[in-house]
Amino acid sequence: AVLIWVSGIWVASNALGLAEALRPGPVRALWALAALGAWACWWSDRRLTRRPWPLPRDGLAWLLAAAAAGLLLVTLVRAVLAPPSTVDVLNYHLPRQVMWLQQGSLDFYATANDRENMMPPLAEVIGLQFLALTGDDGWSNLPQWGAYALAAWLAAGLVRRWGGGDRAAVAAALAGLLLPMSYHEASNAKNDLLAAAALLLLTAEVQAAARAGEPGRKSAWRVGAALALALLVKSTAFIIAPWILLAGLVPWVRRAGRGHLAVAAAVAIALCAPFYGRNLLWYGTPLGEHRAEDGGAQAVAAMGPGLWISNAVRQATLHALAPSENWNAALLGAVARGHEALGVDVDDERVTLWGLSFAPEFAPASDVVAGAPAHFWLGGGALLWVLARRRAAPGWWLAPAVLLAAASFPLILKWQPWMNRLEQGVFWLGIVAVAACWPVGRYGWRATGPAMFFLVAAAWVWS
Repeated sequence: AVLIWVSGIWVASNALGLAEALRPGPVRALWALAALGAWACWWSDRRLTRRPWPLPRDGLAWLLAAAAAGLLLVTLVRAVLAPPSTVDVLNYHLPRQVMWLQQGSLDFYATANDRENMMPPLAEVIGLQFLALTGDDGWSNLPQWGAYALAAWLAAGLVRRWGGGDRAAVAAALAGLLLPMSYHEASNAKNDLLAAAALLLLTAEVQAAARAGEPGRKSAWRVGAALALALLVKSTAFIIAPWILLAGLVPWVRRAGRGHLAVAAAVAIALCAPFYGRNLLWYGTPLGEHRAEDGGAQAVAAMGPGLWISNAVRQATLHALAPSENWNAALLGAVARGHEALGVDVDDERVTLWGLSFAPEFAPASDVVAGAPAHFWLGGGALLWVLARRRAAPGWWLAPAVLLAAASFPLILKWQPWMNRLEQGVFWLGIVAVAACWPVGRYGWRATGPAMFFLVAAAWVWS
């Protein structure tokens, strides 16, 4: 349903733009027709409201679900009451929506801030619907909050599909909701959380396609659409999505043939073509011209073993910081000594954005630089264990995909103090992989679950 809904928003917005009719009046008329059509479909078959799976049957699962509902409620209140005020939102996320409505299309326009044009626009196109329907930017935080709820739902659903019980499914959802950067972004109008939800949606469609009994064209177009939506929300999907496709679609292609893979690719290309085509015509490259003064120059300028280790260690440090000043000082000192041993400058401009100095601080209450220390230490170790020991588990293929995606970030993007929020998709997918493959027996959820959740919740409290 979400896949069809978001694809419809994207197609309809581009179609209205061709006639320069992407304005409040036509958008409201289109939504009125969609609402009538949805009501008619529901009335014709009211069984569509059945639950996707049975409700939890044990008390602990209900307790975890109540905690998840509490987080969703708190962030919803904050999203509704707090006006959009973060720098990036006021810099280009909202201005591009206003310009699109003024000119009646998604066409590019002359601007001093090229991020308004070249950045993937789907999150803002969704936000534009609220702006056009209400005439007010007071609802601009809701797409990210919706992604917060959707990501939790998808995480639980994937764990259930791969054989996890009620506790594992609800625990996966709650662990994702407790990610500090996701918790903060659930009440602002950026797009990182939407990108994470889109990657979870892609994973769900890949899993459905690879599952026995669904090798047909229906799965093919859904995989293609999910891939396109992820690529249209944020460019970091180019780093993560290929590993999901490579690890998850091999059995599907073997069974269904390459023809279905071609269908998926055609759907993805068709949906992505309007935006990336505009980038190509305007800037001469599909990814746009990333000027340093406009937030660009993101890609590494050189790469080798030493530079990759430098980038990976410094990015990991952003999640390893803690409330202890002594620990943080020792950690940063160890990183500096490690760079001396490598013969690499800790602020090497080839792998450091804008020539910034490597001096990260523990700031868990900031949506820009908040890390996830408990998820990083526990999740990293658990993923390595899953990779080594759980190859028979149905969702095992997601573990190597997550680890390879995490290793790709320092290979492609320069170090920056706000890298944490860009990696939310990796963390959400890692949570699903661990929850789906973790054993239930003596050394599994029963023994380790309470301790792991105590640490995760304690780390979230600082946020």
